[in-house]
This record gives sequence, C-alpha cells and structure tokens, in this order.
Amino acid sequence: MTRFLRMNISSSTAVDRFDPPKVNAMIVCVCEGLSDREIAQTIQAGANTLNELGHRCRAGIDCGRCREMLRGMLGDRCRSHARTAESGAASQTT
Repeated sequence: MTRFLRMNISSSTAVDRFDPPKVNAMIVCVCEGLSDREIAQTIQAGANTLNELGHRCRAGIDCGRCREMLRGMLGDRCRSHARTAESGAASQTT
C-alpha cells in the first residue's frame, strides 16, 4: 500500500492521503512471485500445459503448491476456447 502526500495548492498545506493500489492481483506462485494476471498473460500468449507455463514464466516448478491453481487457470482457458469455437460454428450454420 502506498502513501502519498498531496499538496493543496490553494492553502499550501500538505494533505496526507492513503491510496490503495488501483489493480488487485493475487499471488499464485509464491516461489517465483507470480500473480494471477502474469500467469493469465502467459496462458493467453499460448502456454497450454503446466510444462509450458514452467518454461515460459517458471510457475509451478519449485514447491508445486500452485499447480492445482495453474491447472484450474489452464482449464478455464480451454473451456473458454471451446465455447468460442462452438458459438462460431453455430453462427456459420445458421
């Protein structure tokens, strides 16, 4: 969390204001310090398996506690692609 001092220009006094981060991210791989957003970007870039994630961003290669979450993230991507493909095929047949 970041603290900022903002100057009030009209009265020349400092105003202490606490600003929480604008984007929340969840750390998935503690060993490598990788967030869900970083891993999602790697999956969107084409990583389709745990091994590919490990090679591309090192997620899941140390202690292994994050592998279940990684599998879920990979599965979500596969389901999303399947729905997109099904809706594309349905629109072409009508």
